[in-house]
Amino acid sequence: MKRLFAAAFLWLAAVPALACEGEPAQPVRVWVMRGLAEGGSWGMDEIVRQLNRQKGVTASIHSNLEWRSVAEAARRHNGRIAFIGHSLGGVRAVWAAGEIKRDVALIVLFDIVPLSMASEVPANVGRVVDISTSGRWIGRESKKTEAKRVSSTVGHTRVDDHEPYQALAVAEVCALTK
Repeated sequence: MKRLFAAAFLWLAAVPALACEGEPAQPVRVWVMRGLAEGGSWGMDEIVRQLNRQKGVTASIHSNLEWRSVAEAARRHNGRIAFIGHSLGGVRAVWAAGEIKRDVALIVLFDIVPLSMASEVPANVGRVVDISTSGRWIGRESKKTEAKRVSSTVGHTRVDDHEPYQALAVAEVCALTK
């Protein structure tokens, strides 16, 4: 039991702080997309709540079915853009990023499936952080992709609800405000 607590403490200590520190040099707009049938993506709501508490960050939650309207809103946005998606919402986030034909600073993916629907990182995307329980990730050969293999015991439908992974997503967005 002591080992379990020690391992959990070390994992949490390695995750960057939740708060964006200092005044933001660049504001960031984040569109967050749920997975198929909205089920199993409720952790995305918490990510949006955490992001909206950060200085210089505005985030909103969307159904993966809204990806075209999200892409249109992102296309019209002036400023830095990021997407976060779980499962099929991750696929749609990649599609939206590719559609807008302008720079996308970051995409954070939570266990994107089916991978065959979005296997390449669009050229206009600066960076992808792919949090995967399966060990399969988008753009495996791409220098833009940072793969984060996580415990498969967390499970596909709960990966976005796991606090250390939520903290990682928030920290990645916070880094964009610098």
